[in-house]
Parts: sequence; C-alpha cells; structure tokens
Amino acid sequence: MKIILTCLLAIGVSCALSAQKATIIELNGNWNFSRGDNMKWAKPSFNDSKWENAIIPTWDWIPGYDGYGWYRKDFLLSEKETYFFNLGQVDDDCQVYFNGELLSLYVSPKPKNDNADTSRYNQWKKYRCYYIPKKLVKPGKKNTLAIRVWDTGDQGGIRYGSIFISNTVFYNQLPLQLAGDWFKKDGSNEWYVGFYNNNVVYKGGIWEYESITTKDGGYNITLSGKGQKEYLYVRDDNGSGNYLLGPDEQHTQLCSLEKTYTTAIDTTRSKQAYYHANKGSGLAHYKGWIKNYTSALGHEVYIQINTPYTITGKYAGEMKEYTQRDITTEVQPDGSFSVDIDDVPGPIIAYLRGLRIAATPVYLEPDKTVFQVIDPEEFKIYVTPEWYARQRRTLYMGDLAIENQLQLYTDWINTAPNAGRDVWDRLQYIASQYAAGSHVSDMEMNDVVSCIAGHYKQYNDTASLRTAKLWAAKVLQSSPDNHQFNNTFNIVLQNLGEHLEGLEYLVKALQIAEKDNKPEYVKAYKESIKEYIAEMLK
Repeated sequence: MKIILTCLLAIGVSCALSAQKATIIELNGNWNFSRGDNMKWAKPSFNDSKWENAIIPTWDWIPGYDGYGWYRKDFLLSEKETYFFNLGQVDDDCQVYFNGELLSLYVSPKPKNDNADTSRYNQWKKYRCYYIPKKLVKPGKKNTLAIRVWDTGDQGGIRYGSIFISNTVFYNQLPLQLAGDWFKKDGSNEWYVGFYNNNVVYKGGIWEYESITTKDGGYNITLSGKGQKEYLYVRDDNGSGNYLLGPDEQHTQLCSLEKTYTTAIDTTRSKQAYYHANKGSGLAHYKGWIKNYTSALGHEVYIQINTPYTITGKYAGEMKEYTQRDITTEVQPDGSFSVDIDDVPGPIIAYLRGLRIAATPVYLEPDKTVFQVIDPEEFKIYVTPEWYARQRRTLYMGDLAIENQLQLYTDWINTAPNAGRDVWDRLQYIASQYAAGSHVSDMEMNDVVSCIAGHYKQYNDTASLRTAKLWAAKVLQSSPDNHQFNNTFNIVLQNLGEHLEGLEYLVKALQIAEKDNKPEYVKAYKESIKEYIAEMLK
C-alpha cells in the first residue's frame, strides 16, 4: 500500500485522507509514584502496584525532598496512530518513556522556542510536549507512560499544565513544520491561521479537520464546524520555512511563524482623523479558544469589566456611569467560549479570568467581534520572578485585532518592570501601523501615548515621545472636551520641556473635570498644577 501511495503522489494524482475525530485522554490526577531512581522502572512490564499514589500536577511533589522520582500510568489507546502527549512544566527536568522507549521533547520550528534552550538551569521553565510515534502504540492493549523526574533544590515535580494524550493530524497527514500560528509576511503581521493537533483557528473561529487532500506537494484542507465549511490551500515556499496559505491555490498569502518588525511607519503625514466611539451603548461580541484545554482546568471563565466609563454631552445626551461587573460563561469541551456583552458604552477594557489564567486584557466595542486565543503555556512560570517578564502569547482575530495587540503591549509594558527593548520596539511598530490606518480610536491612542510618556526614559527613546506628541494632538482634535486626553497631552509636553504650553492643557483638564463633576480628578489636577508651578519657579 505504501508503494502504491508513493507512486500515485509521484505522478501527481491527489490523495485524500479523512482527518480523524479528536480523541482526548485526560491524565491529570492519580499516578503511581516512587522516590529513587531505577531504569527498570521505564519498562512497561514492571509491577508498580505497591507504589504510592500521587496527584499531578502539584506545586511541590514532596516538600523538602530533592532527588529522583518516577511517575507511571497505564491506559488504553484504541487506534494505531501518532499521538501527542502534553505534560506541561516539570521542575527541574525529566525524561518521558512510552512503552519503554524514550520520547524526544518537541521543539517547535519557530525560532527562539523555549524548548530549544539547553541550559540546565532553564529546563524547569519549559512547557513540555512530546509526539508518540505510531510504531510504539499498542491499539486496544495496555500502554504505559513512565516519567523520570529529578529536582536539585526548592520545589520539584510535575507542577503545571493540562496533562493529556491526543491524536493528531501531524506526521501522518500534515507535516509537523505546519504546526503553530501563521502570520502574514506583508508587514501587517496579521494572524492568518493557526494549525493545531485537531483544530484550526481561521477567520475568527474554531474548525475541525474534515479532510486533507494532497497533490503535487500541496495540501487542500476542508474544515468543518457548526454546520459550515471552509477551505484552505497550503504549500511550502521552496524550503524557506514559510508557507503559502489561502482559500485556494490561486489566492495565497506568504506567511511565517514569526512576526516581522521593521522600521516604524511614518504617520506624521496622515490626515485621517481619529474617531470617538462613545456614541451610545451596544452589544459587544467576544469569542475565544483555550489551547490544550481539558476539563481538569475547569468549566467556566469570567470576563471582568472593571473600567468605569462616562458618556456625556454630544456623545450620549446624558451622563451615564458604568462600574465593575463580572460575566461568567461556559467553556465548551473543545476549549471554545462565546459571550455577548450588552450595554457596552463604547470602548472598554475587559479582562478574561479563570482556569488558572492570569488577567488577560481584551479591548471591546459595541457591534464589533473579537476572537482571542489563550495559550496556557504563557502561565507556566506563575508566582516566579520571571512572571512579569514572561512572553505574552495571546493572539487576536476579528474586527479589533490590532487594537487588542496594542492593548496587550501597553499592558505588558505598564505591568512588567523589565520588559525588554524588543517589546518596546514592537509597541512602536504596532502603534505606528495603527495610527496610519483609517479606523483609529482616540481612546486606544491615548492609552498608547500615556504608556510612551510613562516609559520612554526607561528605553532612552525621546524620539518616541516626539511621535507620541503628534498622536496626542490628533486625539485632542477628536475629543477636545475630554479632561483625561488634555491631561495626557500636558504630560507629554512637560516631558518634552514645553512646560507653559503643557500647563495650559492641564488647566483645561481641570476646568472640564469641574464641569463634569469629577471631584477625584479635580483634586489630582490641582495638586499637579501646584507641583508644576513649584518646579518651574525653582
């Protein structure tokens, strides 16, 4: 059969493969465990019935214990095919054996992947996953996982993550190099598609593989979900590491696993006015998907809307206050969730929480749809010193994708005291790209300007502040009666040494706050005015 298939492919005849339905075996919970180290424990024939019971993952396997320990578990697999084993974070390090054979840690083809780090001191940071070759699988019989763990100090063991085995389209049906998230290589960095073991993220939705057809080195993939179908054509770009992706062979985009950040776009000549979206409340559509989700993580997430916002005057005809509220929504078995949030008063910043996920920002507007993908790998180093400097892995599709990228990076820089220069440069690139567009929110640009004004000294980047001044001026053109926008412009001018002009805008911010009956802002602005004047008189 293999010879016949090879011959068909060689002469250009297409070959159709039906993509299998997802099979998930959840392995969080009870395992057999023993302290010590003996390589015989890797063999599936070893009798571990007298070992103690251990529950994984857990923050510290045995308090105060440093050394070796083994975990073992038996289970059934129904089909002889390639499988994916998700283990998560292990401290300090480990080896994984499947039916007595050592498995190789998966290293993504994406550059700078954490799992490619060979430093002995960084092994605990890895988010471990493995591919189980088809030849090792015993269908309908007992299969055995044995995990050899060692710890040299402090906490140890299998600490974090969803532990499960899943079948996968990779190796047998699609090349492993295709796994991951693909971004347009045209400078926009738009997230085009994500290929995973049993799902595809495409056009702001979650899809299953229905069929995969190969022809002349390319792949035609039929996707299905909720009674609908989509189509993707995939072809390697002559071994460059990039792929051509599109709805068919005639309409493809060159895409890469890496985003491309080049020289920032010149926005000084842009005549496009910013818009003020606060024209009344409406319904915001928020959808998402959690990678590598299992029910062990929980069944609900909640969206925390904790940014009070005021609509006044010409935008709504009356003053209207919004305070914090939480909206709970169910996570489906495939990891997806969807919620419509009513009475959203123009742009708001909400936060997704739950399922061991730290607060993850999302920018919402009425009558717009946002699709967000959460990667639990981001949170593997929770409560460690590296937490704030972690790489943010959240991705966005939909109407407000670039606004959400900006929100992600401003939140990153505002909360991470040691965010790298690369993070700062990415913010400048995305902000300039956004400012040059045709649909620019004054609220979002004000957040960007505030972030730059607060951190430019840290990065020795006065040039970014001068650009931010131009953006702040356009924000005020859009909303001259917003006291916060006037204050932001004042802060920029003060940092540029234009003290008197800045003070004029701060006084205007005070007057607007008094008119809008904002006593907390009035007090703050008065104190700032005194401080600026005292500084100028020195």
